Amino acid sequence: MPYTPTEANFILFETALDGKDVYTALLKQGVIIRPMGGKRLRVTIGLPGENKRFVDELEKVVKA
Repeated sequence: MPYTPTEANFILFETALDGKDVYTALLKQGVIIRPMGGKRLRVTIGLPGENKRFVDELEKVVKA
């Protein structure tokens, strides 16, 4: 997935799906991200376990 290089504590990236749909699906799983309009999403960088959980849940949403 394309992303914007950053030096902050978050990553801005795009998905093939609508950002609000991804946000809603992840929120139902207890993973909070921020839709940034269109297909763009903002994710705060967390601890290794939190990052893994986010990636695992995102993969489920994208494959659904």
